[in-house]
Amino acid sequence: MTAATEIVLEMDPLLDSIKEKLKIIKIQTLEEEEPCTIYRVVPSIRGEDGAVFDPKIISIGPFHQNKKHLLPMEEIKWCYLHKLLSRVPENTLEELLGVVGAQAPQARKMYSEKLCLEPDAFVKMLLLDGCFIVEFLVRFVLEKNHGQLTDTNWKMPLVRSDLLLLENQIPFFILQSLFDSSVSSLFDFKNQNDPPITLKELALSYVTQGRLEILLESVNNVKIHHLLHLFQISLTPNPALSGPQPFSCMKMLMQFLRKSFEQCCPNSGSHFTSYAALMDNLINTPMDVVVLQDCGIIESKLGSDNEVAIFFNQLCRGGYLDYENHYLIEVFKDVRKFSSSSRHRWRAMLIHDYFSNPWAIISFAAAFVLLGLTIVQTVFAILSYVHPPKQPT
Repeated sequence: MTAATEIVLEMDPLLDSIKEKLKIIKIQTLEEEEPCTIYRVVPSIRGEDGAVFDPKIISIGPFHQNKKHLLPMEEIKWCYLHKLLSRVPENTLEELLGVVGAQAPQARKMYSEKLCLEPDAFVKMLLLDGCFIVEFLVRFVLEKNHGQLTDTNWKMPLVRSDLLLLENQIPFFILQSLFDSSVSSLFDFKNQNDPPITLKELALSYVTQGRLEILLESVNNVKIHHLLHLFQISLTPNPALSGPQPFSCMKMLMQFLRKSFEQCCPNSGSHFTSYAALMDNLINTPMDVVVLQDCGIIESKLGSDNEVAIFFNQLCRGGYLDYENHYLIEVFKDVRKFSSSSRHRWRAMLIHDYFSNPWAIISFAAAFVLLGLTIVQTVFAILSYVHPPKQPT
């Protein structure tokens, strides 16, 4: 046996392990029909404030399951499942479990990382979390009574915030299937000749706090990934409307950039990242905030102008924006063109150096008047020299 043959024989186990891994990758590649939609927060964005991206009261999905401080909500989830099953006599646990079980493999592919949950545990989690959300939305519309969640003022705001966290989502098609199989008949008004209320409408009513006016048409034409995606769509500027469309930038930017949804999901667009980058470029000091407030561009509910400046300056930290292709690219180009004009730079320099405060304006005016008087005095002196007054004879 030659040395080369011995080396080949020794490498056979290594070769076999590599081939086996490539075979698994090939199978996984063939099974991938669509990209994942539920991600972990980008590490560069999570940074030192990682806790703001974690749920405070309720875990939805696998990423934060079984954390100790979230366990009290598990019992409430079971209560919501029981209530959902009892809303329609025909509802059965077996049917809902079968619906979720059939879609569990596809739901697992929606997560950006491999999940360690066993199949049965994953199905149980989807059923419990999905039924909680469906029942929660039903109560929001029909009853406004959320039992233990309304016994204190702080729980409901935390639930809302947690339901819109990037790492705290389950696929919307799981919610849709559970809704269709359990309570959709409660919202079918055939006898009243009214169209049925859909799950998208219930969810949209909740995430927008009842502001549905012009959103339904645009939402109905989009495949919804999860509740956070629905919220993002509800805040995206409507191309059907002309003119400026105001929005609460503080609430919106906190909800999206701090959860980095656009950073993880390229198909979601870059509206909010683009807006934040624009404001970050416009605002560097508290005086910039004052100018924007005086022009009616922003309305601050923070404590001071300095806090607003810090807020916008930190908002894009760790984020990414393609500056050659984004929502406000034309605005960026117009601003660069305007600011590169010599005339505009000189005007800005004049205002900054000489008209920045009342005393500077008074000093400039006094200097201007003094210069004018000096010029007049000089002109009269020259005239008197060139054309001296005639002496009386």
